[in-house]
Amino acid sequence: MISFIIIGKNESKNIKNCLNSVYILVKKSSIKNYEIIYVDSNSDDNSLELVLKFPEVKVYKITSGESAASARNTGAERAKYNLLFFIDGDMEVFPVFIDNVYQNNKMLYPFITGHFIYDYQNKKRINYYKKPYVITTVPLGNGTFIIEKEKWQQVGGMDERFKKAQDFDFIFSAAKKGILLKRLQEVIAKHNTVDYNHPRRLWKMLPDQLYVRGLLYRKHFFNKYLWPQLLRREYSLITLLFCFLAFALFGVPYVFTIYFLAIIAKSLVQKHRPWYEFFLRLPYYPFRDIITITGFLFFYPRKSKEVKCERIK
Repeated sequence: MISFIIIGKNESKNIKNCLNSVYILVKKSSIKNYEIIYVDSNSDDNSLELVLKFPEVKVYKITSGESAASARNTGAERAKYNLLFFIDGDMEVFPVFIDNVYQNNKMLYPFITGHFIYDYQNKKRINYYKKPYVITTVPLGNGTFIIEKEKWQQVGGMDERFKKAQDFDFIFSAAKKGILLKRLQEVIAKHNTVDYNHPRRLWKMLPDQLYVRGLLYRKHFFNKYLWPQLLRREYSLITLLFCFLAFALFGVPYVFTIYFLAIIAKSLVQKHRPWYEFFLRLPYYPFRDIITITGFLFFYPRKSKEVKCERIK
């Protein structure tokens, strides 16, 4: 029936809760035919030691060419069931989600995810999505989803050139082939992570924008599913490009005032954040936009070295 594929690297703080949540799901949903696969991306903590204590789990360790993309590809290649349930090691799946998508011995949709509860360092839970009881067909998501193996193979798995944003790349690639990700209102998992909107994390992840935006936007530039997201999310980048064009045509530097107003608006849009974080975000977005343009034009990463994987259990 279903292969649970968990990926992780140095997730010793979360992996036990992740695996326990899968066992709870299996029991509550009375799933009889299943397997649990854990793919470790060469952790240097005691993640593997903790996973090996769990019965039934098939454990693989990638020793070369490790990434989230290669870990998911490795798990999918070794999965024996038709349904692939990908789970990040810092997540805890909700036990009733599978009952909403698998009925009468078949999936209601071939590619599906849900909403998330974010637990930022065990301090505050935030249900990020607020719209009640809707199903959407937007090609955006994350690394925790369920997909039919046939559809996964049709897309060709994940592009291992992407060290970041490989899940977004996969979702756009799937959408281009007519395989749209459907997101249910029901919660699929709790994500134990660091606040994505905290300025310290934003600045730390700044180099990742070469993949997240630069490479992603270039690869899917002619993908019709990219543009609605691009226009909705990247108004500061679009404004900067407009200002450069206007300056090149008319030589008026004052046009960049429009861009700085857009940056101020983008920095203010975060709700329920400490006021001083505004000043930390304010310089972040110009740097991000410049890195995005640089990545789009000049960033051509090669696929990582050959993936080497060994079966541990």
